[in-house]
Amino acid sequence: MGESRPTINGIAAGGEVYQEDESPVTAESRNRGVGIGAYPLPLLELTIKTIKMKKSNLLTNDKLKWIGVDLDGVLAKNIWPKEGIGPMIKGAREFCQKLVKDGWKIIIYTARHWADYELIEKWCQKNKIPVRRIICGKPLFRCIIDDRCMEFTGDFNELYRRIGGSKTAKPSRFLARQR
Repeated sequence: MGESRPTINGIAAGGEVYQEDESPVTAESRNRGVGIGAYPLPLLELTIKTIKMKKSNLLTNDKLKWIGVDLDGVLAKNIWPKEGIGPMIKGAREFCQKLVKDGWKIIIYTARHWADYELIEKWCQKNKIPVRRIICGKPLFRCIIDDRCMEFTGDFNELYRRIGGSKTAKPSRFLARQR
């Protein structure tokens, strides 16, 4: 087996990549679909690229353009425990359209079960809410304490101002105002 090499997830110190039998990963082994341990090569290659990535290439807060928006109580009137989704809250469509126009990518982040995914998707289409992704299953909390949360008080114009609302908005402005 030769000399022992310190590794992290199959990546040897110095950046060389070895398979389980400690032979180097080659083009031939890649073509055979060989991986390292439990890691298939595409995942391993992604890991290697991530390790080699310079800090300047990392996605920093000022480049982050995703914005999570809750469904019930923000975009739609909360009608729980009734079934379905409540009517759209006045100003929600315009708010979301402004964000998209400014370069933001909207993700609906909801505590609803994944079984409601298609219902949410149809509701967004019907109400012309421009979403990129829907994520269901947010844990139910009495409140969320987070460094990026913003409380929705019912005023979309005020919320838009707090976000910064434009392509030049700095994520540090996302922080909820201190009380």
